[in-house]
Amino acid sequence: MKAVNLSPLWHRDQYCIAIRNLDDRGSMVVRNFPNRQYSKTHGCWYVPYSPATLDVLLESLAEAGEVKILQPFDGHPRPNAASIKVKPLLPEGFRECLIRLRYSESTCATYETQLLQFVEHIRPLAIHEITRQTVDEYMIYLIEKRGVSVSTQNTAINAIKFYL
Repeated sequence: MKAVNLSPLWHRDQYCIAIRNLDDRGSMVVRNFPNRQYSKTHGCWYVPYSPATLDVLLESLAEAGEVKILQPFDGHPRPNAASIKVKPLLPEGFRECLIRLRYSESTCATYETQLLQFVEHIRPLAIHEITRQTVDEYMIYLIEKRGVSVSTQNTAINAIKFYL
């Protein structure tokens, strides 16, 4: 039987309890725990931190097996500024234009995501400095490095074309 690991986690500007290394019994406990969510980014379950939540979580998981706290939960040390990524912003009016042309909410969200990923990739190049070569290089990156599907590639190019 493996021990469930608990550790502090900053996720989406919130201090949380990361829950890792779950077996079947531990997984059942966590799936029934209130306010639990899964983070693909961190590859773990998490709940918002409070001393009471930590106590209840420890008690609940102890019934399923051994629990280890890997780091103390004293204080709320924020990540340093160098480790925080600044998210790029959408070009002004991009979403409004999609809405005005009656694109579905799903298409708006997808185009926004694809354009933001493109802007993040070309950084520090400003979006108004985009050339055909920039777009071609990004398409090669999507295919060779990220291994995206044809439909994802088409969505990315359509979002970029829509902006341009």
